[in-house]
Amino acid sequence: MSARRWRDLGIGVALALATGCSNPSEVQVSEQELVAVGFLVPGQDTEVRVRQTVAPERYYDGLEDTLAGATVEIEHAGRAYSLVEDRSEPGTYRIDEADMPVVSGETYRLRVEHEGRELRATTTVPGPLSITEVSEDTIIYHQEYGDLYGELVHPGQFRWGASDGAAGYVVIVDDPEIRTLGEPSLPLTGELDALIRQRAELGDQGNADSLAALDRRIEALRRYLAENVTLVRAPGDTIRWLRDREQEEWDEIEGKNWSEARKWQERMDRLFWSSRVDYFVPVDSLRSDYWWAGVRFEGE
Repeated sequence: MSARRWRDLGIGVALALATGCSNPSEVQVSEQELVAVGFLVPGQDTEVRVRQTVAPERYYDGLEDTLAGATVEIEHAGRAYSLVEDRSEPGTYRIDEADMPVVSGETYRLRVEHEGRELRATTTVPGPLSITEVSEDTIIYHQEYGDLYGELVHPGQFRWGASDGAAGYVVIVDDPEIRTLGEPSLPLTGELDALIRQRAELGDQGNADSLAALDRRIEALRRYLAENVTLVRAPGDTIRWLRDREQEEWDEIEGKNWSEARKWQERMDRLFWSSRVDYFVPVDSLRSDYWWAGVRFEGE
């Protein structure tokens, strides 16, 4: 499924590959397609990240297929603006707000071209919105039985003013005590595996200083992932999954016959989707009608 329009406050042009529950390398290989992700926000610089879909055999590598050297243009009011690639971030293209102002209610058209492939998308930037009312409920849950979810509870509700031109609204609820990293950090896991393979191939060969520097890079990545993908809240207290089975599955990841990258990817994925909820609100509603939440972790 390929989306070809920008939505809400920005753009989201992507290709989703649906497969069965088998080895991704068994999927029929199709031509890699362009993927562009960016947001148009009034008063801010515009950034568009250009990628291409990853081949099935690289599914578990955790690497993004960045596209350097693409032509990225945004057309507005009869004028085409060229975005400049950031040399420090290949595949990321930017333009300053002073050079291309983003205006609510105006329509912008994106064109990305790379080696004969082209992607186009259009969006109309919605107007601003503001929160008008917040009703808070504080609910404390004390775990007694690890195999139970606990009660379904009312987490509070808020309302906002209408945003002119919006196609709808997305509400995101995050658990502030769970440390996890989102998809932008997935390439770090692929980098870790690549460094580990490189170190194993070198063995004791090579310059001692170079080997030591390589070891430091590996340990720095491991330390970063361990500190940011964990069931430990900020003060250092260990958190458990509320259901015993989920805790067992979490503990079993370490013993799996997987690469280090895949283990970190599994942890990141489980924590990310278990510690956040996002849901779409139709444009004719101006309140967060999400009346309950399922508790997944012990604590308050």
